[in-house]
Amino acid sequence: MTMLEQINQDLSQLNDQQLQQVAVFIAKLKPFPQQEKRLSDFYGALPATQPYPGKEAIRQSIADHLTQKYHLTES
Repeated sequence: MTMLEQINQDLSQLNDQQLQQVAVFIAKLKPFPQQEKRLSDFYGALPATQPYPGKEAIRQSIADHLTQKYHLTES
């Protein structure tokens, strides 16, 4: 039996007053606030497999890839 099935079974055994108390309790619960992480928070999380070539080299690599993919001519 899954946890959800167990909860449904337990709730079905409660009377109206008990269900109301459960509803009030659930309404008082506050979810944990989701903190948005900045990209800089992930710095160093994964090992580098190759050295960073620099912005210009990456831009040129992307331009070359898009040129080949869409059969464009550079002008």
